[in-house]
Amino acid sequence: MVSGASASTASPAPTRAGMPKARAMIAWLTRCPGHCAGRDRIVGMLWGDRFEDQARASLRQSLADLKETAPDAAALIRADRTEIGLHPGWTSDLAELEAAIAAGDAPALAALLESMQGELLADLAGLSPGFDDWRMAEQARLEQCLQAEVLPIARQAAESAPRVARAIANGLQRLLE
Repeated sequence: MVSGASASTASPAPTRAGMPKARAMIAWLTRCPGHCAGRDRIVGMLWGDRFEDQARASLRQSLADLKETAPDAAALIRADRTEIGLHPGWTSDLAELEAAIAAGDAPALAALLESMQGELLADLAGLSPGFDDWRMAEQARLEQCLQAEVLPIARQAAESAPRVARAIANGLQRLLE
């Protein structure tokens, strides 16, 4: 989810849909409790500047476009009349990062941080005020997590695996600049 990366299925096929609001919806759902949300919440976040009927139609169109142009991404999504969510089997780079932090896995952290570039979902900045507010809050949470939890892991790795510690430090520097 950093710099345009997005959720991916358990298979290696990435789901980088070209439609920015569909990508934003998938990214946001990966961070929601239970990985689902009411259609009203999604509409408010991504199409809050439109009248309700138009916003709901835009959500339906976004889901239809996603199914047509990015079937791997569409396979992640389950939708009914009231909610949209993600099927089990998805992952995101942030979920993988959090798992590596929880496990204290320095080599996995180094690899994940190496693949991340810049600000969280920077290519989706300006998409909508609601999404921008969420994106910036997630960016701040991520930065706090990186400083509080990853730095101690890097320090511990410095003694036994200096290359890994250096890779973590380089990744942190890139993300926190």
